[in-house]
Amino acid sequence: MSSATLHLTTELGHAGWHDHEVRGVVVFELDPRSTTLIDLALLSLGIRADRDEAHLVLTICAQAALNPDPRIPPMKLVRLGATHGGLLSALAAGLVGIERSLVGMSAVTDSAGFLHDFVARVGWDASDDRIHAALQELKRSGAVIYGFGVPGRPVDERARWMSERLDEVLASPRPWWRMYERIRGCLRLPPNLGAVFAAALLDLGCTPDQIGAISCVVNLFPLLGNAHEGARQAPRLLRTLPAETVSYEGPAPRRSPRAARASKES
Repeated sequence: MSSATLHLTTELGHAGWHDHEVRGVVVFELDPRSTTLIDLALLSLGIRADRDEAHLVLTICAQAALNPDPRIPPMKLVRLGATHGGLLSALAAGLVGIERSLVGMSAVTDSAGFLHDFVARVGWDASDDRIHAALQELKRSGAVIYGFGVPGRPVDERARWMSERLDEVLASPRPWWRMYERIRGCLRLPPNLGAVFAAALLDLGCTPDQIGAISCVVNLFPLLGNAHEGARQAPRLLRTLPAETVSYEGPAPRRSPRAARASKES
């Protein structure tokens, strides 16, 4: 194996004896009185956005996502993981369970990728007819139009609330948001949280892969709450199924040759 094979290049960070650097910033020189968790998340991911706008948008995202009801499927996975281990296994169960799913961080990542690819397909100056035709082409091809459609209820209350708050606090031009609204108008489908997250974060200047990463931060709080409470409670009913709920349907049990011989000898 050549030395070149073992070479790893990173722009992320360097740990020294006396200080740590992240993307060229000396961490210990940051003023803790003015540095927030959002600042550190943006620094870690290399997201260069207007600080005030980023704080507003990401705080609104986190508020919209803060629904830790343990009856929601991802939270059920967290609770189940917590009973078989602890807080970390609970978080792992929840995160792995929503990987490439239509909910959570993966849905936001896919929604951002869809919006990004759609603009590349039709262009910023596309007419409503062109947008409608492109959406119909995608439907005929069987492609998933991420970010639209709400299961189980007529509207996604989180998306509606977040849209209202963003309109209240943001005054700058928002081209991705405008494209999202035009797509919504052509589809005539209610948006879900993934589309709203994606449009808002694209307007911050995030790339789709950065959006997937920052979504882990703002979506972590409901998972963390369930992991903490679930690990503390660790109810037995989540570790074992009641015997009356389990039945075997299959071939009858077979006797081993040794058991058959022993029966004859006795």
